[in-house]
Amino acid sequence: MTKRAPGAGWSEVSDQILLGLAHDINNRLLALMGVRELAEDGVDGALLRLFDEELARLGAATRLIRRLAEPTGSADVAEAKPLLTTIQALHARNAALRRVRTEWAVEGGLPAVRLDAIAAERGILRVLASSGHAAAAAGTGVRVAAREEAGAVVLDIAPFPADAGVLAGLDAAGAEHARAKDGALRIRLPRP
Repeated sequence: MTKRAPGAGWSEVSDQILLGLAHDINNRLLALMGVRELAEDGVDGALLRLFDEELARLGAATRLIRRLAEPTGSADVAEAKPLLTTIQALHARNAALRRVRTEWAVEGGLPAVRLDAIAAERGILRVLASSGHAAAAAGTGVRVAAREEAGAVVLDIAPFPADAGVLAGLDAAGAEHARAKDGALRIRLPRP
């Protein structure tokens, strides 16, 4: 078996996410051009609200692109809910998985966790990409469940193919992982 570096495979996933983000930004820019043309005939409040909404969407996409470019760091305390929200937003823009349904079940308020948040995002995105491709091949969707359990935030992701290569990113983040009884990948994000 070939040993992979923690970042191996990340570029494939990030390329697909960046393609999806580029598509979103292009759509927002086209919408802004249309709004601008309409504004030439006179501006009213409804039109300005549409313009503001498009600018907000473009700003959100830009923030996600910047997030992908951030270097990994070291273990620190991160709030689990915003971490998962960022992962959901990035995963939703993976151009290769746009037709694969992903169900997210997040139970209650989640506590803070201690890990390298950027490495964790990338590791979980790699797992989601692998799961998404397995789900697409099987004609199913991906299930992600998040909950607090025994001093950690636990994520169960299914289906999970036997692709150990995608797990290196979780190791780099400081997250524990194991196969659950139902075949899902169980990821434990430790509390501080």
